[in-house]
Amino acid sequence: MAIDFTRLLPQSAVIDRSAGSLDGRMDWKQVPAKAAVYLLSGCEEAGASAEEVPLVLATVGDLRAALKRRLDDAEQAGEPPTETAVEAASPQLTRRIPYHRLCTRVQFRIVHSPFAANLHYLQAVRLLHPSTYRELLSFGSAWWATVNPGDAFPRLRPTQAIADPRALYAGPIRDRSAAARLIDSTEDLFDLCREYPTLQLAPHGRACAYKEMGKCPAPCDGSVEMSWYHSQMATAWDFVTDRAARAAWERSQEGQMRDAAARLEFERAARIKNRIARGGFLDGKTGDAYASLAPLGDFSWLALQPGRGKRLVEPFLIHGGVVTALAEIGKKEIAGAAPRLLEEVQRGSARPILPPLEEEAIDHVALLAHHLFRNDPGTYVRVREVVSGGVSRVEALLEGFFAARAKGLAAAGTVEAVSP
Repeated sequence: MAIDFTRLLPQSAVIDRSAGSLDGRMDWKQVPAKAAVYLLSGCEEAGASAEEVPLVLATVGDLRAALKRRLDDAEQAGEPPTETAVEAASPQLTRRIPYHRLCTRVQFRIVHSPFAANLHYLQAVRLLHPSTYRELLSFGSAWWATVNPGDAFPRLRPTQAIADPRALYAGPIRDRSAAARLIDSTEDLFDLCREYPTLQLAPHGRACAYKEMGKCPAPCDGSVEMSWYHSQMATAWDFVTDRAARAAWERSQEGQMRDAAARLEFERAARIKNRIARGGFLDGKTGDAYASLAPLGDFSWLALQPGRGKRLVEPFLIHGGVVTALAEIGKKEIAGAAPRLLEEVQRGSARPILPPLEEEAIDHVALLAHHLFRNDPGTYVRVREVVSGGVSRVEALLEGFFAARAKGLAAAGTVEAVSP
């Protein structure tokens, strides 16, 4: 059954594959020289009854130039074919495709930002290849830290899945190694068990070397109660997910360090000072591996993206993986549009974000995480910050966005990313 891409790629143009020249193959005025997501379709046979199938799906910075490259008859021009693509109908089959002899139609959507390009490409490739589309994306699933506080023996783990309704999740984290580093550092700071199989034997386990080094209170052998360990895990989770909790922890450590120094326990004071320094690993700058770290319930963002020209902004609401494209806003409309945008954000973010997340939501979370960790022309702000600031905050965000664009700090652009 043919797939209908009309909603995702609403514009289209006919390709005359029988034309003897590139100029005659299309009405090129119908194809803008702008960034786009596009799908080329065609068929092996001639005639109205021939079955049209997808051939290639791609994002490009200049749709007209990209189509001219694909539809040019390299042999006729006296040049060997230079482009190799993956057949859209079968992503495992790679071969040279004579597009100028096969293509009958192009469907496309003009996009104005990398975020919009990746969003619409994701939706189209998921429809085209529902079982393998993730292999065809330029980004993978986001990484998270997770713990199930209801477990008899709770532990911190890195994960890409958000599937356990009983678990807590914090993220997104830039990559797997950063997620593992977060967990290692947290275990070190809060003396959590590193030998999980031994912990599961508590209180009849045999303490490991960390107890001898003074880096674990050893709940495994009953030296401390598991109730204490649960409390310590909760404190550690607050440290990971709450800036205020981290600040309170640092103040407490500084007080202990001063007390130790006053008692002339300089070695202990030095160890505490070192612990405070290690505890600063989460306080990175924008773009850092942990810059967007927060509980899953806080994964609600307003994304301001370049629109058509420098005087329009295209807002998106991303709430728990549900992406909603909001109406474009003009530079001269800020005062009137800000209250409406705030109302749309509040209405769209009213539903609580709870695990598990659906597969489509997981994809959209990964998409946003990908853009949060790159130098992007968009502006990304958590919804709670937008709502708490009210209309004045929305106006400031819009004005700041347009000011940055005017200075050339948010010039949008995409590069061709061919996919089956």
